[in-house]
Amino acid sequence: MSPTDLHPATDVEAARAIFRRYYDHYDGEVQGCCPVIADEISATIGGEIVAGELTWHSGSCRRTHWWVEKDGVVLDPMGDWLLEPEMATGREEHHRDRYVFDAILPRYERWRVTPAPAAEPPDEAPAPGPGMR
Repeated sequence: MSPTDLHPATDVEAARAIFRRYYDHYDGEVQGCCPVIADEISATIGGEIVAGELTWHSGSCRRTHWWVEKDGVVLDPMGDWLLEPEMATGREEHHRDRYVFDAILPRYERWRVTPAPAAEPPDEAPAPGPGMR
C-alpha cells in the first residue's frame, strides 16, 4: 500500500498508532522523539514534515517541534497530547525544508522505536496419526 492510498480517517489512526508505540516504549517520556515520529508518520501516510514551535499561554511558552501536514490537515498526535492540558495553544511554522530535516534526523535515530514484528500464524496441528482419533 502506498502512502497516498490511505483514507484521511485511517491517516489519523496510523499517526496515533505510531505515537502510541513511542509513548508506550518510553513510558510517556517522549521529548526528543518528534523528528523520528514525524519521519515515520510521513513515510507511512505521506505528507510534508513541518518544523516549528508548539505554543501555549498565547505564545509566552514555546517548544520546538516537528509534525506532519497532509492535504492541509495537521497530523501531530504528540503535539496534540502535549498541548491538551494547556491554554491558548497553537503551532507556529518555521519551515518545511526537507534538506534541514534530513540533516538533523541522524542525531535522533537512537530514539527510533522499531515496530514489533508481525506475529507468525501458528503452525497447523498435524493430522492425527494411527490410533490418535
